[in-house]
Amino acid sequence: DNEKSIGDWLEGSDAKTLANPTWADLMTAVVQPIEGMGIRRTLRERLELEFFGSDSRNIAFKSVEAFDFLGLFGSDKKSDSLVDALAAGKTARGVLCDRLEERLSYNDGESDMVLLHHEFHMESPEGKKRRVTSTLQATGEPYPAGPSAMATTV
Repeated sequence: DNEKSIGDWLEGSDAKTLANPTWADLMTAVVQPIEGMGIRRTLRERLELEFFGSDSRNIAFKSVEAFDFLGLFGSDKKSDSLVDALAAGKTARGVLCDRLEERLSYNDGESDMVLLHHEFHMESPEGKKRRVTSTLQATGEPYPAGPSAMATTV
């Protein structure tokens, strides 16, 4: 099995050995920047080569932008939750999940939307071809009044 997840990549780092780490320290331990390239460029190239494939430069670029949005390159010393989580034995993957929950939770009045579109190309035993489509659009209730679209459709 050659499949590798970003979570596996996080767990393979030496993040546990860091003393009072910032998010930048954690990402440096995980990404191991190539000298002269910097952390963002190294991450973009590693994501492209190790996860998304060689024709995915745009996906890798957008992924690095998402890491930026999540504050994963931040070097402020206000990362007590990161220090506490690692000290409490939480894995790097678990710490990242906490960060996602912290940064991506809904504000009052916000809601989500689920969009799914599937196209099926079918051929009968007699050789007759047809296309069947299925589309779902659902909007969740505004937070905190009701359930999200994800909660009601999954």
